[in-house]
Amino acid sequence: PPTMEFQSLLYGIDSLDLGLYVAWGSGWKRRLLDLDKKKQRARGKGGLLIKMPSGRDCIFLPGGKGQNYRYHIQFETYNLFIGKAAQPGSTPNVYLSISAKTLWLSGIETALAWITEDLKVIGGGLIQCVKVSRVDLCADFWIPGGLSYEFLRSHKITHSDKKKLHLGENDDVETYYVGDPKSPIELRIYNKGLEVKKGGTKLWFLDLWGRESTEGIWRIEFQLRRPALKQ
Repeated sequence: PPTMEFQSLLYGIDSLDLGLYVAWGSGWKRRLLDLDKKKQRARGKGGLLIKMPSGRDCIFLPGGKGQNYRYHIQFETYNLFIGKAAQPGSTPNVYLSISAKTLWLSGIETALAWITEDLKVIGGGLIQCVKVSRVDLCADFWIPGGLSYEFLRSHKITHSDKKKLHLGENDDVETYYVGDPKSPIELRIYNKGLEVKKGGTKLWFLDLWGRESTEGIWRIEFQLRRPALKQ
């Protein structure tokens, strides 16, 4: 960027979706009946609060994910989508989406330890294989003065011609997208400090950044889906 004072603050994985090949226990048919009852009860309430033996609370939601995953269980640390198959086939029968807060503060290994425990409780589930479905790789920088559209446009070298620009107050750049959201690769460059300040629920990033203010903090993020990961 034009300023020479910019500083690298943080880099890592911000989103991680995994396809899990899970072998359920011998009583899976009975468990399915119980899951269907919970799904029905959740429809009338918008969600059903459940306390796990581990002490972690979760919410059984009435929806699912597409046609393959009928059940949706939301934990504070991740979202779990479960299909009806007792044994995994050529595709995963469980889909796991780990929250950004869990990834940054607890780590992937801890999250997988939790999900391993929860799957055993839900239906004697045993993970046989894990396939990464989506990962967001990012780096955060402190950039005094921010980034302008002219700067981004003049330095863009990309295979994709699709781009989208979101402007904020005084026509300042807030988010710059390259690529389609559903494509194998999408690039996002955005004012992360502004996002954290507006929401107020991610102020824990300040400790990770080692800063007292959200001003001038920008994120460069690549969203990679399965075709790109496989390649």
